[in-house]
Amino acid sequence: GGQHLHHLAFQVASAADVEALEAKLRARGVAMLHDGIVRHAEGAASGGLFFEDPDGSRIEVSTPRIGERPAPSGNAPTCGFF
Repeated sequence: GGQHLHHLAFQVASAADVEALEAKLRARGVAMLHDGIVRHAEGAASGGLFFEDPDGSRIEVSTPRIGERPAPSGNAPTCGFF
C-alpha cells in the first residue's frame, strides 16, 4: 500500500455558505457523515460539512467561523484532526 487521499477539503467564506450547500446536497439525497454541520473539535471556531462523493471520496466544506454547532461524536469519519 502507498499513500492515498484521506479527504478533499474546501473552505468557504461563511456558515451561511455551508448551510446553503447542505440544503442543496440534502435535496439531492446526499447523506451527511455527521448530523450535518459540525465543529472541527470541542471549542473550535471552525467547522464544516462532511459527505462522500459518488465514488466514496470523503469531502469537507468548512468555514473558519461556523457559529453554534456541536463537535462530532461517534465513529463517523471526519477530516482526520479529531
